[in-house]
Amino acid sequence: MILEVVNGTYGYGKGVNLFSNLNFKVNTGEILTILGPNGVGKTTLLKCILGLFKWRKGNTLINNLEADKITPSQFWKDISYVPQGKNMIFPYTVLEMVLMGRAPYLGAISSPRREDVNIAKRAIEEVGISRLMYKSCGAISGGELQLVLIARALTSDPKILVLDEPESNLDMKNQLLVLQIIEKLKKEKNISCIINTHYPNHALRISNNTLMLGGNGRHLFGKTYEIITEKNIKRFFGVKTRIIELETEREKAQMLFPVELANEI
Repeated sequence: MILEVVNGTYGYGKGVNLFSNLNFKVNTGEILTILGPNGVGKTTLLKCILGLFKWRKGNTLINNLEADKITPSQFWKDISYVPQGKNMIFPYTVLEMVLMGRAPYLGAISSPRREDVNIAKRAIEEVGISRLMYKSCGAISGGELQLVLIARALTSDPKILVLDEPESNLDMKNQLLVLQIIEKLKKEKNISCIINTHYPNHALRISNNTLMLGGNGRHLFGKTYEIITEKNIKRFFGVKTRIIELETEREKAQMLFPVELANEI
């Protein structure tokens, strides 16, 4: 499944555009990271892509069909959204929370079937949190809740997964765990992913392409290793960095190290 944004433009109310004429494409089994500093509209962009906010100009296309021409039920079967898990309190068990991801397959007054429960349990196992299945969502950590939200998204068997800063406010171990799950979904299920992140190194680690957003409508899109450069990080983040090559047990990789604040942005 191919998701494409054509001439995407959005601004709040009658104000100036937050971003203008965005054009990018996510092919089947690709990972796109949306990278940028605070306040540039990364979460807003996700909501425009998903139709939760209406584009001021432009369209989201799914397999060359305008997204608003697709029925909501079909749209949310094909595309799942994982919001930020921080500061969320849910009065449900983990299993009940994950079962909610089956909503596109149920009628307005239908109860989950045994099949739905089994699908939810498999999703919980897939992200490695079976031990939490019957615990209250209010009694688990932020990292565990983020995995619950990913499991919930997987229950609709999506072709595209959209994640809003899934690794923010997590410790190092849980950040790596979330990234590994995303890589696994790409490799084993051919799921496409769109991810908002503050972390250039996470984008370098897992993404095929990167959309970099800056203030005043600035943006760049292309291959991740071509977009995340010392020059572009200085321009968009106002930070001088060094990018070095290193070899891990997994593969050769690039890592970005902040050095100091730039004099100008």
